[in-house]
Amino acid sequence: MRKEFLLFFAFGTISFATNGDFLIGVGAVSRGMGGVGIATVTNADSTIFSNPALMTEYKKAVFSFGGTLFMPHTKGYANGTSATSDAKYFAVPSIGFIYPMSQKWFFGISAYGISGMGVDYRNTNVKCNPTSPGCYTNFQTMEVAPSLAYKVNEKLSVGFGLDLSYGALDLGAGLSSDYAVGVQVGVSYKVNPTFTLGAVIKSPLKFNFARVGDFNGDGILDDMTL
Repeated sequence: MRKEFLLFFAFGTISFATNGDFLIGVGAVSRGMGGVGIATVTNADSTIFSNPALMTEYKKAVFSFGGTLFMPHTKGYANGTSATSDAKYFAVPSIGFIYPMSQKWFFGISAYGISGMGVDYRNTNVKCNPTSPGCYTNFQTMEVAPSLAYKVNEKLSVGFGLDLSYGALDLGAGLSSDYAVGVQVGVSYKVNPTFTLGAVIKSPLKFNFARVGDFNGDGILDDMTL
């Protein structure tokens, strides 16, 4: 059983970030390889996330699942005070299934967390307004990706997938959520049995979160687009 994770988010006039806001890969194996899952088969969920064209490498139906526990150590400074964030543990599962429909066509579907970060300084020594952006932040994005791949020949394969995404953002004024749809197109070319080239294009995801924080100090909660 694999172990994987989802990151979380920090934003605002006081910003305490943990890491990037988009995973380089799904699963410890894929991320540990520095993103080369675009051209290397690891697990079903990672393959669909990284490059759906690689689904043609599976000779039989494959099911994989896992989870990652993320334990960031984040420290913030504000108004002459400092403290460690109380947001210490984050966990998210991933799951994937690939099915060869024929020698040429392959279907896959996967669900996973793809991005996010978070901090919590509300009950610490950091002097900040508990409802102001930056004192507490939590951003999560989950994605379901139905995908198809076609094996052109023994060397070349192409793949296409839909990115059906759910995003949730809380900056201390309450949780706001939104949905987004994107696409990804991938290609793989096997130069020889030990060397494969891969490329993938993903469309951006756009979320509109309503009434998440007062960014201009007018007492009215504003929207945020990510």
